[in-house]
Amino acid sequence: MGFHPCCGGSLQTWTKVIAILQIIKASISLFGGVILLACGGLLALAPSLAPVNVTSTITSSHHGGIVTNTSHAYLHTTLLPPISHPLDHFHFLNQSTSNTTGPDFDQNSVKVFHFLGGILIMASVFTIIEGFITLILSIILFNGASNRLVGKCRVWLIVQAIFLLPATVFYFARLTSSSSDHLTNSTGAIGLIINGYCMWVVYAFINEMRGEEAAKRMGLGQAYYGQKA
Repeated sequence: MGFHPCCGGSLQTWTKVIAILQIIKASISLFGGVILLACGGLLALAPSLAPVNVTSTITSSHHGGIVTNTSHAYLHTTLLPPISHPLDHFHFLNQSTSNTTGPDFDQNSVKVFHFLGGILIMASVFTIIEGFITLILSIILFNGASNRLVGKCRVWLIVQAIFLLPATVFYFARLTSSSSDHLTNSTGAIGLIINGYCMWVVYAFINEMRGEEAAKRMGLGQAYYGQKA
């Protein structure tokens, strides 16, 4: 008999705890993914709200008028002075329209917004998909642990093993990278250890249920042969 992962505690209870913790983690991931998606969308759409070249619309009256500068982003209105001479009005209009070029939006800022928005959107999509899969698997694991169903617990274990393999490869690849730091490496190692321990607990619980089923079949067999004898 191997070492007990829960130090003699109930494997079923600890499997439920693992499922509940993963449900909480998946919910947080989904919420964070939605926030990232919203932020990425705002950054991607931010340049479309920037000022563009201004088109001037002029409205005048007999004693005075206004010059209205319109664009997609803002509306600026300048009052015209009273007319003292017919030509003064036209001189003022020429000066106003020549100075209403509007603020120029930095094209480099547009590119930065697009780049950051794209990164946040991709990260949010990955986070939402991962959170959704984790949530579904955690619910399956909790149901399997509650009803002592080997098949549902096995599904969780297989998918976790599939996820753990590339995570381990990426971790060791990051260790060899020149940009790796101690904090990131320590966090990654702790995450792998926790995932491995959770898989160990579920695997031990599956073996426990299999042993119970085998003992039940053996007991039924012995009872059958005892009655036959």
